[in-house]
Amino acid sequence: MYGHLKNDYTAHSAFAQANLADFRELGLVDWTADTWTIIPGVDVRYVFSCSRAEFKLSSDFAYYYTQSFEASNPNLTVGGSSETWKNIVEADIPTEIELFGRELRTGGSFSRTEFFGDVRTGLDTGHMYQFHGRLVLDLIGLWKMKWLGLGGSYIWGDNFHAWTFGADVTLKL
Repeated sequence: MYGHLKNDYTAHSAFAQANLADFRELGLVDWTADTWTIIPGVDVRYVFSCSRAEFKLSSDFAYYYTQSFEASNPNLTVGGSSETWKNIVEADIPTEIELFGRELRTGGSFSRTEFFGDVRTGLDTGHMYQFHGRLVLDLIGLWKMKWLGLGGSYIWGDNFHAWTFGADVTLKL
């Protein structure tokens, strides 16, 4: 995987404004870097049905090795070695309610991700949780769509939390 990192800094304090040129020369501010990452992984999944509802249990392990290959400053290097292990419980439940002649479905997932290596150090936590909910319109039979709808997640760890909302789209290939 290719990555491009960019740091833009605006000096507000008198000290930072007076020393901005030195900070740039040292590569502390206003820098860019291009990186490459190798991500081998393993995913084990068990899927079962109960009536028309579908449930999935999965466990995903991934290893990340990252190095920079070009940077705006020779003093700047980006790199690391990390592992993640994510365990997920997921449900997809038909509601028997139709909209535009298509069934609405609900569901979501709950997961815990363990962090190891540099990602554990960088995030200053050993794990995070994620709860994701969705309401989608079943589109099976239309092009390669499985469903389209709205979803949201709450993500939290020892020292952070976040919300996400957006389109929940799944393709069926």
